[in-house]
Amino acid sequence: MTGTTPGSRTLSYQPALDGIRAVAVLGVLVFHAGIERVVGGFLGVDLFFVLSGFLITTLLLREWHRTGGIALGGFYARRVRRLFPALLLVLLAVSVYMRVVAPAATRSAVRLDAVSSLFYVANWRFVFSHQSYFAGSLEPSPLRHLWSLAVEEQWYLVWPLVLTVALRRLSQRLDVLLAFVLALAVASLGWMANLVPAHADSSRAYYGTDSHAYVLLLGAALAIWRHQRPARPGWAARPGQVLGLVGLAVIGWYFVAVAGTAHWLYLGGYVPFVVAGLLVVDAAMAPVPTLFKRLLGLAPLAWIGRISYGLYLWHWPIDVWLNPARVHLSPHALTAVRLAVTFAVSTASYYAVERPIRTANWAGLRSPGRATAGFAGVASAAVLVASVLLIGHGTASVPLFGTGGTASAAKLPGPVPFEPGKLRVMVVGDSVAFKLAYGATGPVTPKVTVIGTGQLGCGLVPYSGNTITADLVWDGSAGSCSALRQAWDYGLAQKPDLVLFEVGAWEVYNRVIQGTDHKVFTADYERVIDQRLQLYLDYFTSRTRARVAMLDVPCMRPTEFDLGGGPNVRGDDRRVAWLNGVFRRFAARHASQLTIVPISPFLCPKGAYRKAIDGVTLRYDGVHFNTPALKFVWAYLTPKLRELASPGDGRGS
Repeated sequence: MTGTTPGSRTLSYQPALDGIRAVAVLGVLVFHAGIERVVGGFLGVDLFFVLSGFLITTLLLREWHRTGGIALGGFYARRVRRLFPALLLVLLAVSVYMRVVAPAATRSAVRLDAVSSLFYVANWRFVFSHQSYFAGSLEPSPLRHLWSLAVEEQWYLVWPLVLTVALRRLSQRLDVLLAFVLALAVASLGWMANLVPAHADSSRAYYGTDSHAYVLLLGAALAIWRHQRPARPGWAARPGQVLGLVGLAVIGWYFVAVAGTAHWLYLGGYVPFVVAGLLVVDAAMAPVPTLFKRLLGLAPLAWIGRISYGLYLWHWPIDVWLNPARVHLSPHALTAVRLAVTFAVSTASYYAVERPIRTANWAGLRSPGRATAGFAGVASAAVLVASVLLIGHGTASVPLFGTGGTASAAKLPGPVPFEPGKLRVMVVGDSVAFKLAYGATGPVTPKVTVIGTGQLGCGLVPYSGNTITADLVWDGSAGSCSALRQAWDYGLAQKPDLVLFEVGAWEVYNRVIQGTDHKVFTADYERVIDQRLQLYLDYFTSRTRARVAMLDVPCMRPTEFDLGGGPNVRGDDRRVAWLNGVFRRFAARHASQLTIVPISPFLCPKGAYRKAIDGVTLRYDGVHFNTPALKFVWAYLTPKLRELASPGDGRGS
């Protein structure tokens, strides 16, 4: 095997390296697909980082020792040809998706995501816009996964320059260079730990190039070590492959046992995983054939590794598109569909676009570097213009289901038509309220006009300084609920007969509010909920004569793992029961203003989760209402709401 010979410029093809890429990308795919047992699959990205740090440094060191320098132009041109074409395809596809399928309210944010992804700064875009990697949403950015591509490209840009300068001074002292790289890695690791205070969302540390660079740097350190000390055949064939198998086992354990919300992970807990990755990469580069190399180099794994870049690029936009709200399949069936579509699109991208461009005879051109730069510039400009035009500006808005419009400072939907004899119900709350109102139109609710003002993620405590734990999930400081009251004012302007609160899916989580812990089952958290309910109640009773009601919280059976990657506490009936007790006690103290409407008997008769009626799934993910089931839900609610609103109702108020 010539790939370990210091004098060679390039590495010979190693199927085992593609096998490592396959392990990494499959971990990410199944994690994002929502397979409950793979809570740590997101760490596949770090396995990519380890491999990239090692391979790029190995190639640069060999070029230096072969030629006495590093041709930076050629290096960057190869990176562009390898990575850029598929990225442009994805950005164009996402732009079309945003125009045709996605809610208009999300377009403005995704337009900025697309621009930052095109220029490989998406990770910092997500940092500065406070987009959590581990938080969930019914409509997340389809480009959120490109944070890692940005980190890698920033590495590709900076590291060859740093290494060139270092080699000019230390080409005969690689031990000093190794110490320098390890010192940088330790500094980056320490910075990651510094960025993660207790209970906070870890996304800043996760996204940051500065805080995540140590994974790449440790891969580079292995390359420098092996450049000085090539593996002996005897070592590689025996202890080396045993260590490689141990590394694979550690990686597998992290994939199934370590959630992204685990605080210890960012306080050094990454290190065993990265070391395991280094052992696997080192064993895969053994200078002799081994069982370990044959295992990782199996044809199916090697093929998945070859198309792994496309798989990574395409899988997340496809997952966002084929979400449970659009595709009403069982979780396992939905996962299978997502993976099938991802593999089909990625295979086409690889064979029709990526490989032809990468393997074309660029060397035959008079100036291949300039040709690559010209191609990249023209293509970037074209995609930038197309993305901006296709996605458009959208509106910074609150989705208002049941009205077909959005509320924003620039544009509000028109008035909800008054239909004589129909009860006008304004639905207030989080994403469950959002789904309760979505699709609730004439044929679905023949006796009710639904005015929807629910907003994703906006429960009772949606404001700045609040973090949901139990552990983690979402940091409210991003201001995603800033337009909530404007939506409420719009809803009240439609003169509802009844205001219906629906909250609870977020309140079953513990909270850290302005640095103070508030835990489920405690009196202090009940006081927080009471205070927020009082604010809600005061807001509406001071602005309308309409009656105010509130749904109780039904049992939930989430079909996917928690939004933060751990066990889904929404399925904990004890938490739900405690929260319902809090709501009942509050309602009893405000009986003249607020009434609890029980929906639990319908969704959870005798405490048992009700999955479907007449073959129609009631809640597609065990929490949110399935649109085709709304006719059953509203048929159950309508007589109770009409009875509640009839005495002295606020009709026309």
